[in-house]
Amino acid sequence: MNKLLGLGIIVLMLLGCQQESKTGVIGQQFVLKAEVPNEVGAFDYIWKITDLPENSELMLSDIQFSEDESQAIFVPDVAGHFTVQVTVWKYNDKLGAFVYNYDITDTPLEVTAQQQSRDDWLNETVDEASTVEDVENTVEENDKEIIDEVATKETSLVPPIKTNVIKEKPVATLAQPIVVTEANFTIQVAAESNADAAAKHVNRLVNAGYDAYSLKHTTADNKTLYRIRIGKYATRDEALQAADKITNDQGLSTWVTQYQK
Repeated sequence: MNKLLGLGIIVLMLLGCQQESKTGVIGQQFVLKAEVPNEVGAFDYIWKITDLPENSELMLSDIQFSEDESQAIFVPDVAGHFTVQVTVWKYNDKLGAFVYNYDITDTPLEVTAQQQSRDDWLNETVDEASTVEDVENTVEENDKEIIDEVATKETSLVPPIKTNVIKEKPVATLAQPIVVTEANFTIQVAAESNADAAAKHVNRLVNAGYDAYSLKHTTADNKTLYRIRIGKYATRDEALQAADKITNDQGLSTWVTQYQK
């Protein structure tokens, strides 16, 4: 295990955002680390490759695991998209799932960085050219305001038409009781060290229709983390069912944990 941990390679943590794919090149080594938050004891880790390119010959037996199988070394063999998933169990109880997404190319990282720099320059050029269209849109909006103002003045010259309004008596209705969901569990999908990044992550999930929020947390070494969480559930089973759906629909790592205000 010490030999495994001593490798100088990229370490991907659970508390990172798993929605966006990581990038790499063929033959690059990645360490997949399934850390268990807020839990103690022995765990079982079930690994599987859920997505890989058609021409890939990678199998689960090609992945190296640590002694307790909480970590794995993944080496892509061809270019394309890979997804590796691990589920964590304790006493036959599924606690959560980790999802790792990779977009692998056969282009060296240095060349990719140079291409990105050229792409950024092109984007800036397009932005400057688009200012002409913005000016035209502004002129059109100003013309519309003038037309609306003239139409308003013409309308004001027409005498108002009197109408008889029949007021209906209000109908008494019984107040509906407010249903409050008991909040014992929630689902953690990521954690950010930056408040702005956490807010953007929450907004993306809210726009996707999820009841997402962030919770500020101070670690034992006095570092600040913003935990990204979804929903409130009365039972662990309800939370696990929702977590599975989030993993399948969004490709996010999920972890069921105690709800905190």
